[in-house]
Amino acid sequence: MKVLLAEDDFINQEVERSLLERLGCEVTTAETGIEVLDMLKTQQFDIIFMDCNMPEMDGYTATAAIREQEQDGQHVPIIALTANAGYGDSERCLAAGMDAYLSKPLKMNLLQETLSTWQHKSQPPIATENNPETLPSASTPHPEKTEGTTLLVLDQKIIARLRREMPSQGIMWLVDLYLKELPNYLNQLEGALLCQDADALYLAAHKLKGSSHSLGAAQMVKDCETLENFAKQNDFNHAQVHFEQLKQSMARAKQALSALSD
Repeated sequence: MKVLLAEDDFINQEVERSLLERLGCEVTTAETGIEVLDMLKTQQFDIIFMDCNMPEMDGYTATAAIREQEQDGQHVPIIALTANAGYGDSERCLAAGMDAYLSKPLKMNLLQETLSTWQHKSQPPIATENNPETLPSASTPHPEKTEGTTLLVLDQKIIARLRREMPSQGIMWLVDLYLKELPNYLNQLEGALLCQDADALYLAAHKLKGSSHSLGAAQMVKDCETLENFAKQNDFNHAQVHFEQLKQSMARAKQALSALSD
């Protein structure tokens, strides 16, 4: 199955590519919606996995453009990849022309189900009175939670799942990539705070949240969600204070991840 994976975050891209290739897919990657549209001019794909939040052109805009360009009878399945799979987000995916969505971090069994479901479908779904036109979820919209009310530094359920889904290569290659990328994430957040750029701050926090969730860095995910909310509110004073807290969480996450082994 020929897959186009649109994902701007390097860590998530590597995780998702690894899972797809393990399922026998031929994977081509893009980092922006613009790259997706350019690739579709010269290549055909059986399915597109589309990250919703990408720079330059996001997944919603890219999907809408694809649907406008499709001729009668054409319909490439587009599966949204989102860390925000609430009601409003799923409705926005549907409005853009996406067929289903998967919550990040991706899980092997749900990814396999999605590929099987859409492998031979090239027509848009038809809404009926008994089957209203709603976006089908290929996964639970709720992230995995740790026991109790206090978030752990690492979610061991996610670590264990990664070990199961990557039995041959192990997980330390992914941990090493994440640790190497952390300074870049910090620089993006610091730059957005310095310029008081709310959009850049949201995107940077969202990107770090996705990567951290993939590695089970639970407290990091929570801190990034808080930064996302401050960015939406243009509240840079509280964002700056919370950024310092995030750096402490990052130090704890680095220590915990570095202690892992294959």
